[in-house]
Amino acid sequence: MPTWRYTATIGARTVQGQMNAPDREALVDRLLGQGASPLHIDLAAGEGSGVPDAMTRQRGGPSEAAVAAFIAELADLTGAGVMVEKALGVIAGQPRPPAMKAAVDAVLADLRAGFSLASAMERRTGAFTPAVTGVIRAGESSGALPEVLERLATTLERSRGLKETVRSALIYPAVLVALVVACLGLMVFVVLPQFEGLFEDAGDAVPAASRMVMDAAAWLRAWWWLPPLVLVLGIAALTAALRSPAGGLALDRRLLRIPLIAQLEAAHLCRLLGTLIENGVPLARAVDITRAATGNRALGHRLSELLKAIKGGRRLAVAISDLGLPPVVGHLVSVGEETGRLGPMLHKAAAMLESSANRSLARAMSLLVPLLTIVLGMIVAGVMGAVLSALLSVYDMPM
Repeated sequence: MPTWRYTATIGARTVQGQMNAPDREALVDRLLGQGASPLHIDLAAGEGSGVPDAMTRQRGGPSEAAVAAFIAELADLTGAGVMVEKALGVIAGQPRPPAMKAAVDAVLADLRAGFSLASAMERRTGAFTPAVTGVIRAGESSGALPEVLERLATTLERSRGLKETVRSALIYPAVLVALVVACLGLMVFVVLPQFEGLFEDAGDAVPAASRMVMDAAAWLRAWWWLPPLVLVLGIAALTAALRSPAGGLALDRRLLRIPLIAQLEAAHLCRLLGTLIENGVPLARAVDITRAATGNRALGHRLSELLKAIKGGRRLAVAISDLGLPPVVGHLVSVGEETGRLGPMLHKAAAMLESSANRSLARAMSLLVPLLTIVLGMIVAGVMGAVLSALLSVYDMPM
């Protein structure tokens, strides 16, 4: 029986340990039975590959875009009647990123060795999340793998598209900040040194604000390496703190208080849970897979409590209210349970949340860009104004 390492919360405490269990789902059941909510689970050293949480996936794996493209191609080929093994052979022969190609080749080799598609993909934890493999396993069990793959490809593409929208919205502010920093650097290291001698001869005639700017520029030229060093050390210290279970959980809890992030996380949760349920995954297993696939540890903790409540006999519509999601989610889940259309209702909730998140993002960017332009413009104008004021003071000196 394999040995698993786990990190879990019991009340307000975070604990770590090891436990023997036949599989990951059995370990989750044992921890929940002991009153613990699992955060991270993976196989202990020397136990081989397992199916870890999304937060403990191997690094260096293929990108989300590469995985989404692979699933979409596999859906197209199997939907056209091509057998899975032959479809993988066709995909493996096409050019693609090295990490994705290695994953496809490994899955194809396992498939030829007798593994199912889901089992072969579960062995590539650096490439495929538990959510992806869970949906595919459900498709293989139901005999509707092509349809399941098509739904999964749509879900992955929508999730990736939403993230790309957020990244694209941040490009212009980032470019603006970079240009202003470059402009200030040019003034500090090239322009201002040419006036230092002139301002030193002027003595007290130079305004105090201008002298402060000149002194700050001189300090930056002498200690230019100090701010980057402090920034790097600060990022390293923050990263180390966030890698600890307690630090990462605290950050994720704060992130969920930001409305836009909360909407995005809720949309991802609803869409993934809806996709799993639509494809025949039992509700408790679907919640567990969703918990393992979420990147927010605080939300994962809440989903562990939700899983415990569902196994205790509570309806999803009642238990999901404890997640802190928008009220519309609970309403649509209640309608879905009453009508037997829980999956479609979860997808509808995800679409509404994504639409709300897009509107919130557009409003935030419409305010951020002008505000950032004004603030950065004032900084540049202040430096230039201080230099011009000093020059005017020098030329007004009596000869």
